[in-house]
Amino acid sequence: LNNVRNYLESYYAKFRAYPAGSGWTTLTTALTGAGLGITSLPNDPAAGQTYLYGSEGGGTPQNYIVGATLTTGNAALTDPADVDPGADPWTSVCADPVYCLRN
Repeated sequence: LNNVRNYLESYYAKFRAYPAGSGWTTLTTALTGAGLGITSLPNDPAAGQTYLYGSEGGGTPQNYIVGATLTTGNAALTDPADVDPGADPWTSVCADPVYCLRN
């Protein structure tokens, strides 16, 4: 996910916004079509799982979340960087066992 965060920051540097929308397919399309030399994004290696992406801010999103579903009890879920559901409705997908990072 950290590589994807780096890609998102490159996208932001070029467009002054993060890709609008939600879903890994939406993010993949935006990043690979942005002329940044990104040809693909990783897929979740867990069977039946998909990485998560969501942006906030309408037409020019200034915030994003990327996430992955981990196994229950994974130590990363106690990492202070892990976003947990809060006041923002768009963080509701981040309840454990989903590990989320935001900008």
